[in-house]
Order: sequence, then structure tokens, then C-alpha cells
Amino acid sequence: MNLKILKNQSLKINFILYIALLILVNLASSTLFFRIDLTSNKKYSLSKVSKEAVSDIKEPLTIKAFFSDNLPGEYSSLQREFTDLMEEYALAGNKNFNYQIYIIKKDGISTDKTGINLRDLAADYSINPIQIQTIENDEVKLQSVYMGLTLIHGNMIKTIPSIATVNNLEYNITGSINKISKKISALLSLEKNISVNLYLSSSLYAMGEGLSGYPDEIKKITEDLNNLNYNKLTYNYIDPDSSPVQENKNYTLTSFKLQGNDGFTKKVYADLVISNGDQSTVITLLQKNIFGYDIISPDKLSDNINGIIEKLLGLNEKIAYLTDYGTLPLYQNPYAQTQQGPSLNNLHMMISDNYSLQPLTIMNESIPDNIKTMLIVSPKEKLSPWALYQIDQYIMKGNSVGFFIDTHTEVSPENQNPYNPQPPVYVPRDTGLEALLSHYGVNIEKSYILDENCYKQTGHNNQGGLSETTFYFAPKILSQNINNSVPFLKNIKGLIMLNTSPLKIDDKSDNAKNIKVLFSSSDKSWEMKDKINLYNPTTIFPPSGEDRAQFPLAALVEGNIDSYFNGKEIPQKELKEGEGKSLISSDLITNKENFIPSTKQGKVFLIGTSAVLTDNILDKTGSSPNSVFIYNVLDTLNGNDDFAEMRSKGQPFNPLKETSPGTRSFIKGFSIVGLPLLVILSGLIAWIMWTSRKKKIELMFRRND
Repeated sequence: MNLKILKNQSLKINFILYIALLILVNLASSTLFFRIDLTSNKKYSLSKVSKEAVSDIKEPLTIKAFFSDNLPGEYSSLQREFTDLMEEYALAGNKNFNYQIYIIKKDGISTDKTGINLRDLAADYSINPIQIQTIENDEVKLQSVYMGLTLIHGNMIKTIPSIATVNNLEYNITGSINKISKKISALLSLEKNISVNLYLSSSLYAMGEGLSGYPDEIKKITEDLNNLNYNKLTYNYIDPDSSPVQENKNYTLTSFKLQGNDGFTKKVYADLVISNGDQSTVITLLQKNIFGYDIISPDKLSDNINGIIEKLLGLNEKIAYLTDYGTLPLYQNPYAQTQQGPSLNNLHMMISDNYSLQPLTIMNESIPDNIKTMLIVSPKEKLSPWALYQIDQYIMKGNSVGFFIDTHTEVSPENQNPYNPQPPVYVPRDTGLEALLSHYGVNIEKSYILDENCYKQTGHNNQGGLSETTFYFAPKILSQNINNSVPFLKNIKGLIMLNTSPLKIDDKSDNAKNIKVLFSSSDKSWEMKDKINLYNPTTIFPPSGEDRAQFPLAALVEGNIDSYFNGKEIPQKELKEGEGKSLISSDLITNKENFIPSTKQGKVFLIGTSAVLTDNILDKTGSSPNSVFIYNVLDTLNGNDDFAEMRSKGQPFNPLKETSPGTRSFIKGFSIVGLPLLVILSGLIAWIMWTSRKKKIELMFRRND
């Protein structure tokens, strides 16, 4: 009896200990919280750039989110997933990061003690209800709900009126945080001020009226910009005539030779150098025209200096777009009576939150120093040697250029017979860029790639049945043919190309080791060289298997790149007439172009089509695989590689790998028959083992008896 009482007491003590242990584990888990993200693309974990964004905030930043109570259907988990994401930001952020989530009930009145009308509060931040479609009692209805947020940083407010999905939500939030706080954080975290150094030889003062006051005017501009940049600018004036110019590994000044009255020449300088640590940009102030040399007006330098400061801080919000030499028009003419070419409207809308496209001409103008990235899209005319030199030196300065090149011009015959129209003719283009790109190690072939793995359109025929049209000149880029080792392509699972020319990588080029093929066509593709037909897909028939091959379609050149003009004569600028008489006559002053022979930071992206930028390929929201790819390319060229990688995490397109019909039949049969048989077999094995164990136990007790 005593043994039984002791046994019961022992059970009670064990039970109490188990309960206490369970409570302690729960208490510990509430403070020692951790999560493991097992998704392949780490969709539910913050990217490195997001952690840096919230950890570097120097002033209070608050995110306020508004959700309707009991969101229906597919939106029911949105609030929980958003809360989880905010918790991740809070763990990675510092004391300046805060967030608040407001749940708006039908009456719109908060349930807390403050009694705030949440509808009015949301309206104050320009967050209004949106219409979503729901199915209720077998009826499709429209319902007004709140799903928006706003970011408040000082006197700056950024609103995202609708977050209907968590896909790319991290990208949108981190992008917004960077947009409103990155410049402030970058400036306040600087250990040393950004220096604005004017090198102007006093020998030039006698050459023009007002030049002696030029240093004071630049000083005044710097002081005005200091008010916008938290006093992080330091101005210095150096007179090279009295203080010899010291060589600097981070930049090279442009020297001029000035002829004096005594017949002797001396070296003079007129440069403005903006430096942030090891990064520097030099503005040569003397600009040549047909009459001589003029100095840049101080009034025109303010925006340029501010743009260079943002560039040195990594805030590259402008992308230059080449508009001369017959490139694809940046904007459509709304008043044009005739049919216009492809439109880039969706590209504008897609990138508008982070970038703006700035028109640029280089026929008579220089490429500005305050822009990191330039796009050259489908030029029809041949670029001058001076234009090629500018592009080359722009890359040598550590900048990036995206080339979207069309190799042919489609020419329709004139005076067409409407009853017997003639097909267009495809005339090869000679843009002058071919030699430049070939030197960088990539050649564009004068042909087009067609592929059996391509876009297919299903429609109704005249008899009312379904018909399928195969567009061989719109290849599908399969996942296995995309270079996922490149970070910004990591989660891109498929693309659609259109009218694409193949690339040929020159393995013997000095730049070959710096070339990455981004994606290729499938091994079922072929080249169309002679009789080009990109207008009637029904008359295209695939060739035999021996003519099939895989072709690279896009490439990125980065790292050590040598200049195309190494060992060549430097082209002369195409001069235009100045306004009135020049400041300094060409008879008195000359200079040698400041040539940069190579770069370690420049990037060159090349693809043999411009169609990937047009509205029939890109969508306005930037959610399709092609849109994500183009956005990632722009981010990578602009130095925002982490953003490109982060955006790819939210890519919803994830197709299954292509398999043969036999493999699909086997998997289907195994799922229908094989799995149930495995379950039955497992049950039989378990039953046999249980029966055997039962007999052993029975036999053991019989022996004991």
C-alpha cells in the first residue's frame, strides 16, 4: 500500500515538473525568439540591404499601416505576413525605427482610449479604400477595403496606397526607406566632409572680365548647397600658379598650355574636383567651341555639383537616355497623325518610383558627370568617332552603359498595292558601335534567333475552332539556360525575347575573362541570316536538327576593361558656334585630352534587341519576369545590386522543369498507383513486425510460467 502511495506521489511530482518545464520553455521562447527560413529564395528573411537601411537610420522613421478588419479570401493573411515582416525590420533596426498597425472596423472608430477616427487618419496620409473582388454566397461582389501604408521621416512622407500582396513588399518598403532617408543617413554618417576643390590658375584672370571673382562665386554655390547637405561640404580654392598641383591617384586634372606675352607657355588649370574619400569626379571648366574656350557659368554648376554629390553617395536616381543618332524615341508624340513606333510608356511607369530617364545628346554635347548610367537603345545612324570616344571614356570613368541594339532596319516598300502587299525588307545597320563592343569582347551577329521553345498564341479560326500560332522569333528562355550564378538573375525562372540577334563572345579578347553570359536560347534554336522574316510566323518552318544550336543572347562585361582608344588617335570634338566671342582665343591656349586607358568599375550590358523595353513586353507594375529582369539590369548598372537581388525574391513565376511525356506519365502513374501501394506495403511490414513482436512476448511469458 505504501509503495502505491509513493508511486502516486511520484507521478504527481513528475506532472508538476513537466508543467513547470513547459512554462519555462514558453517564457524563454518569448525572449529568445528565432526563425528559420527554409524557402529556396529566402522570401521571408530580410535582405542585407534592408537590414542596412533600418540599422543606419539617423532620425526617427515611423511606418503606419492601415488594414480593414477581417479581410476576405486571398487577402486574409496579408495583415499577419505584414506584421511578421515589420517584426523582422524591428529586430534589424535601431531605436529610430518604429511601426504602427491600425485595424479599421466598419464604423472606422478605433477601439483604444484615444478615440481616433482611423478613416480620417488614413485620409490624412492619402490612403483611401480600394475596390477588391470577392465571392460571397456564390455571387461576385466588390468590397471597399484599406490596405495601405505610409512612411514618416522628419517632414518627409512617402505613401504606398495599396499593398494587395506581400510579393516584393520588402523591396517597396526598403526602396521607400532609402528614398526618404538614405541621403540624410549617408551624409550624417560621413567621417569626413565631401570636398569641393577649385583648381583655377590666376594666370587666367587677365583673359576675361570677372574671372578673378570666379572662386568666390563657386564658394557661394557651395555654401548654398551646404544648407541642403547638413554642412557636410568643405570648399577649397587652390591656385596652381602659387601652389604646385600634386598628383592624386583618385583623379587627374586637365592641364592647358597658355601662351604669355613674353612668348613662353605655361601650364594652367581650370578644374572643379568633388571628392568623397577615394571617389572623385572632375569637372573641366574650360569648354572649347569654334572660336576658342569659354568657362562654364557658375549658375550652371549648382545642379551638376549636387548631382555629383548624390552620385558619390550612391544615390543614382537619374538614368541618361541617348536621344540622337536615330535612337528609339523616349516619348510618343500625342498629336502625331501617322502611326508611331514602339512605345516606352510602361518602362517609364515601371521605374518611376526609383529612377527617371533624362534625355541626352552627345553629338555636340558632353556626357554629364553627375549620372552613373546611360542607355543606348536602337540607334539607326552611325555614331561619330567623337561620340564613340565619349561613350568609351564614360565607361572608363567607372560608369555603366546598357546597349539595346537592333541589327536591322525594317523597310516597307513604297506605293504598296493594297491587294498584293509586299513584305518588308530588313537592311543591316552600321552604327559604329560594332567595333567598340567587339573590343570589349562581345560581337552582335547580323542575324536573328528563332527557337522551337517559343511563345505560342491560341485563338479562334474562321470555322469557330481553336488554332495555335507559333512565333519562332519570340524565344522562351528556359530556367536551365539562365545564368543563376549572377545574383540579380538568381530567382528569374523564365523570359520571353523578341526579334533578338545572337551574341558572339570573343574568347581571345583581353576583356574576355570579365564577360558573363546572362542567358542563352535553347538547343532547339537556329539562326535566320539571309531571307529574314519577322512579320509572318505561319511561313516559318524549323530546319533539320543538324542546324540547331544554343546561342548567347545577353551579356554583362564588368571588372577590368581596357579602352577601345588605347594606342589610337583621340578624336576631336565636333564644335558648335558659341554665343558671341569666346573668353580665350584658341591661339593663346591649347590642351591635350585627359585620356583614361582602363577601368575597374565600369559595366557594359548588351542585348541584341530593343523590343524587350517596349510596352508589348513590359508591364506597368513591373511584376512579370521580363519586367523584373529589366529592372534588375538597371539596378545592377546603377550600382544597386542588392536591390536587384532583393526584388528577385518576390518573383512569382516559378514554372516546373520541362520533362518528356514518358517521364510525366511515369510520375502520374506512380502518384495514382505507386503511392497507395507503398502505403499498403508499409502497413503489411508494420503488421508483420507487430505480430512477430507479440509472439515473442507471449513466448517469453510462457517460459516464465
